[in-house]
Amino acid sequence: MKSRIKRLLSTLMALVVMIGLLQAVPRAASAGYPEITSHPQNRSITEGQNVSFSVAAVGTDVTYWWQYSFGGVTWNDFSEATTDYLGVAINGYSEATLTMSNVPLSLDGWRFRCLATGYGGLTTPSNAAILNVTALVVAPAITGPEDATLTVGYEETIIYGFYVTGIPLPTAIHVTGDDHITWLSGTNALCIAPGLAAGTYTVVLTTLNTAGTATFTFTLRVTGPLLMKTVRVSAQYGTLIAVDNGPLPYVSLATYNVTTTGIDNGATGAVLWYSDAAGTIAGVRPAGITASITAVYANTAIVTMMADDAAEQGTYYFRVTIDGILSSVATTTVTNVVYLPPSGMHNFVKTRTYTPGQFTDVDEDFWYGTNLSGVIATAYEYGLMQGTSETTFNPTGEVMLIEAIVMATRVHKIFHSGNSDFVQGDPWYQVYVDYAIENGMIAANDFDIESTPRGYIRPATRAEVAYIFSRSLPPQEFPVINTVTTPPDVNAGTPYYDSIIMMYRAGIFTGSDTLGTFRPDSTIIRAEAAAIIARVILPELRLSLSA
Repeated sequence: MKSRIKRLLSTLMALVVMIGLLQAVPRAASAGYPEITSHPQNRSITEGQNVSFSVAAVGTDVTYWWQYSFGGVTWNDFSEATTDYLGVAINGYSEATLTMSNVPLSLDGWRFRCLATGYGGLTTPSNAAILNVTALVVAPAITGPEDATLTVGYEETIIYGFYVTGIPLPTAIHVTGDDHITWLSGTNALCIAPGLAAGTYTVVLTTLNTAGTATFTFTLRVTGPLLMKTVRVSAQYGTLIAVDNGPLPYVSLATYNVTTTGIDNGATGAVLWYSDAAGTIAGVRPAGITASITAVYANTAIVTMMADDAAEQGTYYFRVTIDGILSSVATTTVTNVVYLPPSGMHNFVKTRTYTPGQFTDVDEDFWYGTNLSGVIATAYEYGLMQGTSETTFNPTGEVMLIEAIVMATRVHKIFHSGNSDFVQGDPWYQVYVDYAIENGMIAANDFDIESTPRGYIRPATRAEVAYIFSRSLPPQEFPVINTVTTPPDVNAGTPYYDSIIMMYRAGIFTGSDTLGTFRPDSTIIRAEAAAIIARVILPELRLSLSA
């Protein structure tokens, strides 16, 4: 009996030891799955700041790998290429703590999680953490010269050296002081038009952004008057053109400002023609050109010249005489052109100059740089894209849906009218959306805007860009140059299928690999958008593909 009890006690002790050993090993780890003990937390930052997410897990041989997602449905692994894709510096994507530096506003609302992988390759995902990024706002400021002095009878004067700062950068400067004093927004300068009387003028510059208002006071002193009588022909506005092949008789108009000193209001004058540039040999009025001059008012007169179809191409010389005072020699030039219809591809011309290096984040030796394709320079010079600041372009940043609409509306308006002028309101992008809807480029219910929290301010998909850009020009401006049937990842059920196929066959889209894969649901970066919009407006850049 004692031996049986002894054996029973021995068995019970063995069971107790085994249970203790089993309890010492975490359940998830013993099964091969790591156990997440600390999940990453939501973070809220201001654009340009750094952010970190951390995770902790227990298990055998645990390794970490971070993932990112815009909507929390499709998750993507971090890699070396993610820095270019997200436009942010990344460290620790294979460690327990993920760090991102100088985070842009475009990552607002993105989600991040970590995969903890243990022995045997079994993986446990952490909860997703949401990153909230708010826009950086800096109050506006205006600096510059505080005063200037001119003499009565001065010519048009430009005063440079003003600087306007703030985030977002203010775009409108209001000037009070006198109607002769205006702001030149393109050069951040004050323009002082001729005609101010002697005196002191207090000029107040005002600007604002969402962070507040800034004012700057500038004092202009005009001294004088001069006693000498002068007559001077200044700037010409407009060009004299003799049009060939025009649909109707054509009259071209150009005006010249004439500034005077010491001459009374109401004085009249005349235009005298000369045969030489020195103005010493009297000539006759050129055929097809007529000229008239207004009476002097506020030290100014206006010469109006008109040219009709009879005008001959060339340069002609003239002087203005008022109150017996003769101006120096001025010239008028007649340009002979062939009539062009008001709309067409000829309306796409360069409106500004791109200087290599003006955007510090554009590598001119990379595929989009001026030393290779130069597509960023092309989109900038034709007025279709601009930098994200005065010194940056953000070539790898995602194209927002509204950015694609803005580019397409600019193309559409230039093609049909020769200009891309829009007056922004509140919100700033509404004028572009309204134009696109009114001109049949998009429909009001496109893109499911009402159910999307960020509306038009979200990344555009490649399929959406194909749809929007395909409506920027008439269909006949996208002739077929390729026999491509259907990209391998596109079918008749793909959103905007017809637009995608049109753009492939026209040589606008080329695919992302040798198979012509389109990736319709992926986003598109700004450098890629520059290449596409350049091919839209310049048919010589379109690409021929193999079937």
